[in-house]
Amino acid sequence: MKNIIRRVYGHLKEKRCSQCSTEIGWRTIGWYTNNKKIITVCDKIYCIECARKNFKICDNCNHSVNKLQKIDRVRLCDKCFINKVSTCYDCGKLKLNKNMIIAERKIFCKDCYNIRYREFCSINIGQKKQCSKTFFNNHRSGYCGVEIECINNHRDKNCFVKKELLNYKFSQGTDSSLSRGGVEFRSVPMNGDLLFDSIKSFNKELRVRKYYIDKSCGLHIHLEVEKDLEFLKKLYLFYLRYEEMFFSMLPNSRRTRSFCKKFEKYYKDTPDKIMNVTSLDKFKEMIYETSNYRNDTRDHGYRKRYCWANLHSIFYRGTLEIRSHSGTINPLKIINWILIHQEVLDFLQRTSLKEIGKMKITRKAFLEIFPKPLQNYIKRRWRGFVKLEEEDFKLGRTKDREEE
Repeated sequence: MKNIIRRVYGHLKEKRCSQCSTEIGWRTIGWYTNNKKIITVCDKIYCIECARKNFKICDNCNHSVNKLQKIDRVRLCDKCFINKVSTCYDCGKLKLNKNMIIAERKIFCKDCYNIRYREFCSINIGQKKQCSKTFFNNHRSGYCGVEIECINNHRDKNCFVKKELLNYKFSQGTDSSLSRGGVEFRSVPMNGDLLFDSIKSFNKELRVRKYYIDKSCGLHIHLEVEKDLEFLKKLYLFYLRYEEMFFSMLPNSRRTRSFCKKFEKYYKDTPDKIMNVTSLDKFKEMIYETSNYRNDTRDHGYRKRYCWANLHSIFYRGTLEIRSHSGTINPLKIINWILIHQEVLDFLQRTSLKEIGKMKITRKAFLEIFPKPLQNYIKRRWRGFVKLEEEDFKLGRTKDREEE
């Protein structure tokens, strides 16, 4: 068949690359196909791969030249450079015409166009963990992610573009529970000083862009935890027994929110039942209230995810999600909330299940878990939202109520 084709199409000569001897030059004829391009340099023919290894070949016209200019990873000769490249009106950078956008008779690169003509859209930068290089202010190596819900009356004008979000390490999206103009920002998992520095810089920018919070907003944090049976039992038992202490730090509106319900709405397990679980499978059966729990662990919308301490998230994504905090773009409140729960996780690591079961459910016993600065912060929160006796906590005469 090949000989017949050559006789019929005799003007198509078989050619070979001068360097690698690969057969080149054939086009599609019946069933026989060879799409390799021929490049001629100094009266010798080369396949495209060999020519680019040995000579300066323009990626557009495939001509051999003495000088090439590289733009957007494409190498161009001077003639193609003039025809295929333009200058951005805003930033002055050179880009290929196919990567430019024309608006109002002006040419913009995509980044400048998105900044000048902002339009809100959901942007996900992924959830790849980012490890900090320093651990001075936050010495913990465990990863933590933050979800910040807030409102902007001019969401399109003040939204973020992907380049900015990558710099701040936050994704941008929406949530059906928020008021009109609501936005949810989700950070990538971070640790150490990188986590706190990112929260500070991003929340500062939110204030500059006039984001604010209302009662529909919340703050969620995701803390990386191990799926060890003994640790999970301690975790469940502690948050079940001391949930009132955590809610006492928050406005009354958070107690009735359908997106951060108390344990009693979803779980009927007693402390004795939790302590007597003997295997991780039994623990999951207790959480999901069924022996066929495998499908539930993979269900993002599982109903118990709206518990204020989301235990379902541990098996779904490997993190404990705390959903109870009211909305805030105050970086100090966010950092202190993270520190409180990190201290709880550290306490659970060094304390036995039996000791946790015997702890008194009092504010004094709860405060002893934390270092002095966090104790003072918790007391101020309690002072703002719960009527407390002066002598119980020795709070002095401070009557300032924290702004939410």
